[in-house]
Formats: sequence, structure tokens, C-alpha cells
Amino acid sequence: MFKSNHILRNRLAIFSSVKTTFHRIWTITVIGSGLFCAASMHAQVPSVLWRTNVNATLFGVDSQTNVYANTNGTVITLNRLGIPFQTNSCCPVPSIAPSFALRDFAGNFYFAGNFDGTNDFGGEVIVGGWTNSTPTPGKWQPGYPTCYLAKYSPNGALLWATRINGLLAGSNVVSDLVLNPDDSVTMGIYAGLNFAQIVQFTSTGSSLWQSASMAPQFSCGPVKLSSLRGTNGGFLLYKNGQGLINTGHYTSSGTIAFNSSQSLYFTPSSSPSGKPVTTPAGEIYTVGLVSPPSGPAVLQKAVIGGGILWTQTLASVEQWILNGDHRGNLYPSGTDGSFSEYNSAGIQIWTNNYSSPAVFGLSDLTGNRLVQFADNTIALISADAGAQAPFVHLNRQAGDGAVSTGFQFSLSAESGSVYEIICTTNIISWQSMGYVTNNTADIQIVDPDATNCLQKFYRLAP
Repeated sequence: MFKSNHILRNRLAIFSSVKTTFHRIWTITVIGSGLFCAASMHAQVPSVLWRTNVNATLFGVDSQTNVYANTNGTVITLNRLGIPFQTNSCCPVPSIAPSFALRDFAGNFYFAGNFDGTNDFGGEVIVGGWTNSTPTPGKWQPGYPTCYLAKYSPNGALLWATRINGLLAGSNVVSDLVLNPDDSVTMGIYAGLNFAQIVQFTSTGSSLWQSASMAPQFSCGPVKLSSLRGTNGGFLLYKNGQGLINTGHYTSSGTIAFNSSQSLYFTPSSSPSGKPVTTPAGEIYTVGLVSPPSGPAVLQKAVIGGGILWTQTLASVEQWILNGDHRGNLYPSGTDGSFSEYNSAGIQIWTNNYSSPAVFGLSDLTGNRLVQFADNTIALISADAGAQAPFVHLNRQAGDGAVSTGFQFSLSAESGSVYEIICTTNIISWQSMGYVTNNTADIQIVDPDATNCLQKFYRLAP
């Protein structure tokens, strides 16, 4: 049960109980890891703390504001000052198309891309490509790459790797990769205009499901994703043949459905930057053009599986959403190099121009924004004024610790933020305790099941 409301992104609270002859001792330890972003209305334009080019693609940030970038299987780590201090060669298989990477809560790395022929992923040999009826039935035919997903430990040792077959022979390409709260991963794959699919894997490499093609042949394209929030995640299908963006959602069991909301438009591209942003309330945000090529670009909020709630004009140039944060704020960018923050009602908080369009965005635990630009630079943009880092702790004066209904602990951060509490007893299998909204600065959360466990871990996600 939740006595009050609040949570923060990917922080870990460790509850442990130790039985003694006389009583049970309760302790709690906090470990930070993951993403957090704070915002305030009418904020000043934040400053750029640093901007650098390491010839790699941004994909992660940790609780110490260390930044992680991928260059085809090699991870470059930068410190909070933007200075590279570590290079870790993980995946030895170079992706033919641009690859994607993720860092999970434990510091493991996922890599996804496409490959052809026999490849060694670091101890496991897998054959990529297509086997079809011509010219030699049952034999591998070069020139038709398939996709892969591989997971490596923090020191670069292979944990597992798997091949992913698309529906048709062709250049199968990964278009997106997202990490879910239970450490499963969801991928988008496609082959030109021929097919587009969504697949989901567990953290141990087992395939959970693989969708059918999301649209008829010759009307497909890249799929961009948001991670699962509860049982729903969002997707955008970029139909390159028509220049259309179709909005929809997928479920944790593999159901795919499109929204009845208005289709938006984009300039056809093999690597669009726009991503959907979903909410725990079952809503989805999309940005696109109302009518190409002149625009305008609009921000659209819709009910998942339903219709449009509202539409807000953003600009006369093409724009897209990079990401959202725990307070429901959104971060669009445009072809003119603009990068902005909007609240959940579509009201602009601030905007600035960074001379190059932003193509990927993250936020860290202290409210800073990490942004990758089209000119290949990565920048750390400061938090809004008044942002505070969240933390979890035992407040004895508020009665934290062992209570009659379970184990109670406190969460402190800015009011108005929404988070999901995820728990485990073994750091492998995670379960959601549900979403809460923080209406006060300090709140208490009670886990009634904790009394049945020798130790329990809690992770916090938006």
C-alpha cells in the first residue's frame, strides 16, 4: 500500500531484515543509478555545462552523471565534466547499419544491430543473414542481413547473444531499443518499406514475443519506442513511403494496436529521431507536421488506444520529441537547432537554439539534460533552477521501519512527480508495486510483503 505518493528514477533501496533471539533488526541502504529530471515553470534557459565530440552515440547516464556513448560495440565513458576516462570494448561484431546500446541498472550493456555471415560475439558464434530458396535451397545467401541482440557484463564479458529473424529477406535493421522497468528490452526492427515489427526479450535473453508486421508491405519503415509503463508502451511507425507517422501502443503480452488519433507527417528518413512519450495515466504524446513540407509542427496528446485530447502548435519548422521526464515535461527539438521544454499541458517553459538539431535525449538524477546533436556532439545542459535530487531514506520520526502492515520507508523529492516502484528479492526478477504521485516533499511507502523476505530491493522509475 502507498501511504502517500512519490518515487524517483532508478534508485535502489535495499531493505533487509535480520532475525535475532530477541527482535528483528531492520535496515535500509540506498544506491543511486539511472535517470531523473526536474523542471519548473517559467524557468530561465539552462546553461550548457559542456559540449564535446567523442565520435560516439550517447545512450546512458548514471547517478554520478557519468555519461555512456557507443561506437559500434565499444563504450566510451565520460565523467561529469565531459572528459572521457574509460573505453571498454564489449561487442566485437560491427553492425552494418547504425547500432543501438543500453545500460541496465546493474551496469550491464545491451547492443543491437544487424549482421551477415558467421560472427563471434565473444565466445558465442552465430550466423547472421538469410537462408532462402535461391540460388541454393537451404543455404546461407549473403547480402540479406538479419538483426542481433547481445548482452555484456560491466567489464565487457559476453553474457548471451541471439539472432532475430525478420519476416522477409532484405536488409533487416534495428530502429530502436528500450529498457523496461523489469530489465526486459523491447526492440523495433524493419526492412525498408517491406515490414516493421516489435520484439521483446527478457534480461536473460529469452524471446517473449515478436509481432507480425505492423503494416502492409510497401507501407512500413522505422519503429521508434517508449518503454513499458505498467503493461503499455508506445510506438511511432514512420512510413517512409507516405511520410506519415502512425501512433500506437504495444502491451507486455505482445498486443499491437494503433491509435485513432490524427496521423502526422515527417520528412522520410532511415533514422528518424522522434520518440513517443507515454504516461502512467494511459496517454501518449507525439510531435509531427500537420501538412508537409510547410508545417506547422504540432504537439499532440492522445489517449492510448483512443482519440486526441488536445493539439498544440509548436513551430513552423519540423520538430520531434526526444524524451520526457518524471514531472511530465517534454523535450522537443527541431530542424532549426531549437531545443525546448514543455509541460504536460503543452505550455512552453523555455526554448533555446544550439545550432544543430538534437537527435537523442536523457536526464540524470540531479535534473541535468544529456543531449546528442546531429553534428555528433554530446552536451550536458544544466538542470532548471530549484531542481533537487531525490533520495530514499528511513525517517524514524515518521515511523519508518517495521510497522504492523509491513516495512515502511520514506521518499523525498519535488512535489508533482510520478514514479513506479519496482521490487525484487534477488536482483533478477522484478515486480511492479504500482505508480504513485508525489503530492508533498516527503512521503512514506509501505510494502506489506517485506516481512516475508530476508532482504528486498526497490528500484524507482518514472
